[in-house]
Order: sequence, then C-alpha cells, then structure tokens
Amino acid sequence: MPVFLFITGLIFIAVGIYGLIDPVAALAPIGLQIETVSSLNQMRASAGAIPLLAGLFMSASLFRLQWALPALWLVTIILGGLIFGRLVSIAIDGMPGSTNLWFLGFESLGFVQALFWLRMEQQAE
Repeated sequence: MPVFLFITGLIFIAVGIYGLIDPVAALAPIGLQIETVSSLNQMRASAGAIPLLAGLFMSASLFRLQWALPALWLVTIILGGLIFGRLVSIAIDGMPGSTNLWFLGFESLGFVQALFWLRMEQQAE
C-alpha cells in the first residue's frame, strides 16, 4: 500500500502543479475553454490546488503511518467521484473524446487498486 499511495500521490501532485501553473494548457486536451479570470480562478482551485494538496497528503502518509488509511480513503473517494461523474456524463451527454476515456480507464485502474488495499487493510484488522 505505501508504494501505491506514493505513486498515486506523485500523480496527483503533478496534475495539481500543472493545473495551478497553466490551467489553460492542462485542460486543452479535453477541449475545455477557459477565457475569464473567474474561470481561471475556478480551475486553479479545483484542477490545481485540490489535487496538489490531496497528493501531498497521500505522499506524506509514507512518513506518518496513521495517515495511510485516511489517504487511501481519499484516493478511493476522489477516483470514485471522477468515475461516477464521467459515467453520469456519458449517460446524459453521450460519449466523450478519447482523452476522457483514457482518463476514465486510468481512474478506474486506480480505484480498483484502492479498493484492493482497503480490503487488505480490513482483513488485517
């Protein structure tokens, strides 16, 4: 589990830094247009700061073992939320582009891994 949290944390940190530094470029592959100060503000917060801080927490769980289970739950909730939102969008809006489908695949892989580690933690108790 520590390796999973560390790698996941690094991914979240990278996504967050990119979203904070250049939200326009970070979201360009999915065709999202950011044109106003308010939209930049929203995207730096939701696509930058949230993943960055979540990733820092996940990575910090390597050094504070009591944070590992909450960090694992955080991964599960965030990835589960992304998957749920994407599936709702597919049902309502139709099929997105291939980039979004790749994101869905990677998020699903991480979600399944997080569920596996949660189950292992429950069995260890």
